[in-house]
Amino acid sequence: MTNVRGCNIPEELYYWVEKHVWVRDDGDDVVTVGITDVAQHLANRVVADVLVGREPHVPTFTPDGREAWVTVRGRDHIAVLDTRTFQVTRHIKTMDGPSMLWFSPDGRRAYIASQKEAILWMLDVPAFRVISVNVAGNFSPFIKVTPDGKEAWLTHKTVDKVSIVDADNLNVLKVVDVGPRPNHVEFV
Repeated sequence: MTNVRGCNIPEELYYWVEKHVWVRDDGDDVVTVGITDVAQHLANRVVADVLVGREPHVPTFTPDGREAWVTVRGRDHIAVLDTRTFQVTRHIKTMDGPSMLWFSPDGRRAYIASQKEAILWMLDVPAFRVISVNVAGNFSPFIKVTPDGKEAWLTHKTVDKVSIVDADNLNVLKVVDVGPRPNHVEFV
């Protein structure tokens, strides 16, 4: 389990700690959106189950919290959910097997990795169009942007490496050997 501010967070849940919200991939095209223990005394329930497509992988909240974007590997798209209505508002077509996405701190760009192709996409969020495509290296199931928005870090699970990529031009700055099967990275 990951520990954030003294709270144990199960690995299977994706949290937005500041808003007391979590999302879980339930498989079979379903994700569950819920609230943390802190918020449960107010609502005391799971908020919604939402059908997003075959093989949903990882949901990521936009910096303003108004949307949750879910990569859907089995349908090669991102399902965009309105966090107030829990409705899918749009689907964004992606590369084959989108695995993870992360937003720039200002929310204007989304960086999307693939578990099936050796590419990294940078998406202009307001326009919903790809700005750039760059070879990211090997099988990359996870991506995270640094808090300052200057770098994107991609794990390469099958070759035990992490690539550090310039977030503006997608040039690989460094490739680091990290040990067996890296999956997620976190900045603290």
